[in-house]
Amino acid sequence: MNEKSITQTQLFFLIFQSQVGIGLLSLPYSVHEHVQSDGWISVLLAGASIQLLIILLWILLWGFKGKNIYEITVIVFGKYLGKFINFLYIFFFLLVMSLVALLFANLLKKWILDYTPFSIIILLLIGTGIYIGKHNLRVLARFYTLATGLIIIAIALPWFSFSSNFQFAYLFPIGQSGVKNIVIGAHRAIVAMIGFELILVILPYVEGTYKRSLKNISLANTMVTLLYVYFTVSCYLIFSPEEITIVPEPVLYILKAANFQWIERLDLIFLSIWIIPMITSFVTYLYLASSGAATILHKGKRKYPVWYLPVIVFLIGFLFSSESDIEHFDKYVSFITYVFLAVIPLLTLFVSLVRKKFNYRSPSI
Repeated sequence: MNEKSITQTQLFFLIFQSQVGIGLLSLPYSVHEHVQSDGWISVLLAGASIQLLIILLWILLWGFKGKNIYEITVIVFGKYLGKFINFLYIFFFLLVMSLVALLFANLLKKWILDYTPFSIIILLLIGTGIYIGKHNLRVLARFYTLATGLIIIAIALPWFSFSSNFQFAYLFPIGQSGVKNIVIGAHRAIVAMIGFELILVILPYVEGTYKRSLKNISLANTMVTLLYVYFTVSCYLIFSPEEITIVPEPVLYILKAANFQWIERLDLIFLSIWIIPMITSFVTYLYLASSGAATILHKGKRKYPVWYLPVIVFLIGFLFSSESDIEHFDKYVSFITYVFLAVIPLLTLFVSLVRKKFNYRSPSI
């Protein structure tokens, strides 16, 4: 058992923590723009769609046991084209990492650190991310497992705001928005729930069979989907259809409205806890990007790219600091997400079958 190997339980928590992130806080608002109170249906559809993508990625990795995506592309497409695709994946992971940093800084500036410069908030995230992300996979898995306990606390906090404010009538009529709008809403939910692509790099290091790994990955995705449905329905039961259109982070507004004699600003307590899942999302993509750069440029040593890749993120923070810039950046990343999580893996699987590379085993095995 080397320093990179992880258990099946740790795999579950890695995927769970990677999928849960900053997107949850604004998800009820973003899907409501397209599907109104049917947003929870879009979230369920997104969870089902992600499960199909997980199966696609798993089949590709199962056909090249012991290899990650950076090795598979070279085997299937050849040295030069394979490395070019790997550079594209590194670029994609770098973009997602930058998006997480931008959303993180924007959220904290609006709710907590109003007078703190945008770049300083990004710098705080990058410093924390490097401190955690420089360690090996096993250490990351232990941290993610420990941090999951904070999510359980965060799930319980909204119940302090639930009294007689439930209005089940807000959820009806079910299906009013139509199939087309529900699918559009599912797109927003899918983008908020990405992170499962971590398996493209870490699956070869998981102890146990690939089939058992698929069960744990699927379980993690199911739990994340239910968690997102829970928060989405909670917001729709509290806010009227008119109210939710003017609250970009409805989860936080629910908590802000709660008043107790012994505690105030429950939203800030929740946000302080939720910083951990936001950081783990950043660390996940730092690990993915640095692993690719290490494979191509540094003979597998992540200690170099884990330092210089965040510098690029910091520079992007200067270019996209306004809220409108972040929205455009978000739309761009959302579009290319499908290319790297569906199109390229599907193309790689198809070419591997045509070239009879599927079920590839290196001579040393």
